[in-house]
Amino acid sequence: SNGVLRDSYPLDKKWSRYNWFVSYPINNYNVTFYLGKFEHIKDSVELDGQKLTLKYDVLTYNLEKAKEHFQQVKPLLTYYNSVFGQYPFMRDGYGLVESPYEGMEHQTAIAYGNAFHNTEFEGCKDLKYDYIIVHESAHEWWGNAVTAADMADIWIHEGFATYAELLYLEHCCGKTVYLEELNNKLRMIFNFWPMVENYNVNENSFASNDVYTKGAVMLHCLRCTIDNDSLFFDIIRNFNLKYRYQSISSKDFIDYVNLKTGNNYYPFFDKYLHDTKLPVLSYKFMHYNNNLVLTYKWTGVEDGFNMPFCIKTNDGKSIRLIGSTTEEQTTLENVEWFNFYNEWQDLEGVADNSYTYFRTKWGE
Repeated sequence: SNGVLRDSYPLDKKWSRYNWFVSYPINNYNVTFYLGKFEHIKDSVELDGQKLTLKYDVLTYNLEKAKEHFQQVKPLLTYYNSVFGQYPFMRDGYGLVESPYEGMEHQTAIAYGNAFHNTEFEGCKDLKYDYIIVHESAHEWWGNAVTAADMADIWIHEGFATYAELLYLEHCCGKTVYLEELNNKLRMIFNFWPMVENYNVNENSFASNDVYTKGAVMLHCLRCTIDNDSLFFDIIRNFNLKYRYQSISSKDFIDYVNLKTGNNYYPFFDKYLHDTKLPVLSYKFMHYNNNLVLTYKWTGVEDGFNMPFCIKTNDGKSIRLIGSTTEEQTTLENVEWFNFYNEWQDLEGVADNSYTYFRTKWGE
């Protein structure tokens, strides 16, 4: 079960009692227990000079397989610990328990049922990456330690955990693999329902997969817009540390972003969280001598919305441009034509912090 096994003793000839203790706040949906013929594996990893106990319980016939497969947990937790702050449940340990379903982020006793399968990524073949371990482990920080007060804000759990997958890919394999996997997630966004809709009702916010994929892509777009990775990661880490063992809302996160950046990101979050339509870049261009004059602005968004985008010119140059709701103009010297970088374009050479999620239309 969750936490630490304090003691166990027989009640009679047939039954035994097991006392488990959780020393941190826990969500009611994270409370669980498992029954099975388990073999126990005990390990540890050092995080910030402290030993974290690793507890694995697997079915007897998977013992040797699990010993090898779960070695990937150590570098994963070390990375999350560095990016999101110290593992939130040091006293209670970290656990994986084999389950008959794929996975669930039960606090310190994560359900694992992905058949000891690693996903392969082109360009990073040697990576040991079981997406269930990578995703569900991120929930110890996002969802378990920092919790949405209302189901309407469940993107805080799933968007951050999915984005954590992308960050770990970037850490292990580089920015190109990160962007390619981000691109794959773009193609799985439905935009049927807003990510955040009705508060104070028992609504199934998981009806759309977008709280996972679009939530992660939104965080990527935020990173691109801030355009300062040191600041972006400082925001993510310190927000998690500030609100540990608390229930929060989207507003808490947006207010924290505004505080740390000194800018108003409400128009940005309002578009991605509360609207199914994407920002639309209205653009037009004309040729002048040997140059191309490009005019552009964001439409379908609130005043104050700012976000970069990227174009690739006929000579292979990648250019990062920042759009707002005010019409902007730039002259591209010796350029005959260009393409927008989007999910249907090759991402090779895209400028850093410029690949974002939007649509385009020809301006009037």
